[in-house]
Amino acid sequence: MKRLKFILFLILFVFVMPLSAQTLSQSDIQAVQQRAKAKVEEFQGYLSSIANTALSQKQRRTAKEQALLLFMGEGDPYYVTNDQGEREYHREVRMQTSSVNRASKSMKAMKKYLDDTYNNILKYSKVVIKSADVVRVDNVYKVGEGKYECMAYFCQEYISYGPDGSVKYGDVSRKKVKVYITATPIPSVGMVYEVKLGDIYVTSTERLKK
Repeated sequence: MKRLKFILFLILFVFVMPLSAQTLSQSDIQAVQQRAKAKVEEFQGYLSSIANTALSQKQRRTAKEQALLLFMGEGDPYYVTNDQGEREYHREVRMQTSSVNRASKSMKAMKKYLDDTYNNILKYSKVVIKSADVVRVDNVYKVGEGKYECMAYFCQEYISYGPDGSVKYGDVSRKKVKVYITATPIPSVGMVYEVKLGDIYVTSTERLKK
C-alpha cells in the first residue's frame, strides 16, 4: 500500500512540477500587466502624434512606423510556432472602427488605419486623438508553453475640425486590445517577457459632450 502511494506521488510530482514551473508569480503578473499598460499608452501617444498636423511630416511618419512595432507582425501577416512545433499563419493585426452616425462597426488592417489617420488632413483641417481614461489590464492567463494572453481596455477621444475651427465630428470610444506575452528563458538573465499588441475592438462609442 505504501509502495502504491509512493508511485502515485511520483506520478503527480512529474506532472505538477512542469506546470508549476510555467506558472507566473504574482510579481511577474504585475510586471507583465504594467508592460501591457505601457504598450497601450505608447500606442495612444503615437496615434495622437500621427493625427497632429502641428508636427512635421517626418515626425508623424516616424510615429506611424513606431506604432506598428508595438503589434504582432508589425502590421504584416505573420507566423507563430505552436506547441507542436508547427508554424501557424496569422493575418495582419486589425483595428475596429465605429461612428455615432452608424450602427455597424468595421474592421481594417492596422496599417490602413494608421495611414487613414495620417491622411485625415485631406478631409479635415485638424484632428485631435487623445486618451480619455486610464488603461486597465485584466488577468493574465496561459495559452501554451511559454505563451500568455490578457486583455487591455482603454478610452479614446476623437475630434475633427473644419477650416473655421468648428467641430465637425467628435466621439469617445471605449476599446479593448488583446495582448500577447511570450516568455523566453535567457541564460544568466532569467525569464524575459516579450509583450505585443493584437487586434483592437470597439466596445462602445458615444457622441462627445460639448
